[in-house]
Amino acid sequence: MENVFEHDAIPTWSGFIYQGRIAVYLAIKKIIELRDGNKISEIDKYAIEMEKCEDIAIVYQCEKEKREYISIHQVKNEKENALGAYKKPLIQLMLEKGYYTKDNGDAPDAYLHIANRVRIQNKDFETEYLENIKNWKQKILNYYNAVDEACKNFTYNPHFYEELLKAIDTEPIGIDRSEYKKRYNAVITYCKKVMENNDSKDILKLKEELENLKDYLLNKFAVPNISNEVTIYEYDTGLKYFDATKIFDEIVGLVEKYKGTVEGWSKEQYKYLADKILNYIDKTILERHKKLQENNGVVKEISLSTIKDIMDSVIENNEKEANVLALKRGYIETLEKFCEKCKRSNDYTCQDIGCKLQQAEYRKENLNEEDFVKFCYNLRPECEKKIEDRACIADLGNKDGLIESVFPIIKEIPSERFMSKEDERQLKVRNYDKTAFITAITNSDAEDTVLGIEQAMDKNSVMIESIFDADQLVTTRLEAEENIWNQSCIKIRSDEIGDGQNVENRDEKSIYVPKRPEFVKAENLIKDMEKDGE
Repeated sequence: MENVFEHDAIPTWSGFIYQGRIAVYLAIKKIIELRDGNKISEIDKYAIEMEKCEDIAIVYQCEKEKREYISIHQVKNEKENALGAYKKPLIQLMLEKGYYTKDNGDAPDAYLHIANRVRIQNKDFETEYLENIKNWKQKILNYYNAVDEACKNFTYNPHFYEELLKAIDTEPIGIDRSEYKKRYNAVITYCKKVMENNDSKDILKLKEELENLKDYLLNKFAVPNISNEVTIYEYDTGLKYFDATKIFDEIVGLVEKYKGTVEGWSKEQYKYLADKILNYIDKTILERHKKLQENNGVVKEISLSTIKDIMDSVIENNEKEANVLALKRGYIETLEKFCEKCKRSNDYTCQDIGCKLQQAEYRKENLNEEDFVKFCYNLRPECEKKIEDRACIADLGNKDGLIESVFPIIKEIPSERFMSKEDERQLKVRNYDKTAFITAITNSDAEDTVLGIEQAMDKNSVMIESIFDADQLVTTRLEAEENIWNQSCIKIRSDEIGDGQNVENRDEKSIYVPKRPEFVKAENLIKDMEKDGE
């Protein structure tokens, strides 16, 4: 029996972070459940399935290659806080649960995960939720019964056509399946034609399309089996919502619960382990999305034993790796916050596969460890701390700079202006005859910024020296001419020094560079390029 509920959405980056975190949360929770129930020996039979039958599903491999869905999960990282905004995913779960009841006899648990609290006006949550679920179910059953009754008692008179149109003109399911929409629209079209012309050919066509619609509702959507036993997922805290940032804290809590008290471990080491799992899941989803776009074979599930192996691995005191993973998590979460900010302004272009923020070459989070670190230092050239120093995360992961400068430029400036293919560790754009390096610098004090870069060059030059190949450094709030460097120790390297000659004439206190870039504001750069494109 064909499963029309299989995941068919266009894969986009926005929201996959939230989905990945929910998948990790559910995986670790299931592992703990198996361990505490003395069933850990069966862990190889369990897997997390992503973007197949649902956003997420927990699957059990039975005997003779039969697979059983233990639970199915819709994941919605949306700004909406009205229950009606989640009607479509809840109805899909209601129908899908009924589908599995009809197909297998056993239905999986069905849950919706949301990032924001659903607010109820006049009643308690449970009362209003159940009333809505029952109401939606009844409307769908009434709709199906009207189609079924019309097929059984098809009558050749105008009153019959009017009553049929009245009964099904408002479509209550709302699930976007092209074949279903085609059949439904055909019934509506021929019903209206018959009411206007009473043509015998149209009447026969209406009867045929009505049977086709009933067949889909019965055998594809399994409407008579629709279930109202679907719920919004409730976490161990009692909350029914968590955004991607807060769910990380819950994941860390589950890691602690699984590992127990480990002698010598701090909170940061539990976070490190959680980050390792998230990094693995994120890479898996990114690889899946890339292969989907290339129409290549994809991995649809991850064995729970793989997640368990990561949690059971020996965690060395590797400050660098821990900091890189934490830095990458913060970067990804900030990118997600930027996309959410766009949606709050009713700008949904971040949801479009064509948006550069959906494309890995611009997002950069798929760079290897060393390149990603270099990329972050290029964005924050005032950072003098080494990556091994935990304090570097606050400097390198500056959220304001990313949201106000880096991400808007990636989103707004045409792709043909970008020069990043020369070096993936940099974000460069062509600004007329100048090369502009995109940074996350937020300081509005030019002299203080120059001093910060000086100090960083003295202690960490290998990570940031490439910014002096730029004509311009793009910032959030700072504009200053090239002469702002005049009082600094940053000096232009002469051709002679560049060739290794006259080195004895160099000032030992000076730092010699190819260029001393000017500072420009991101918003002004975007406006100038918009004018240039007109």
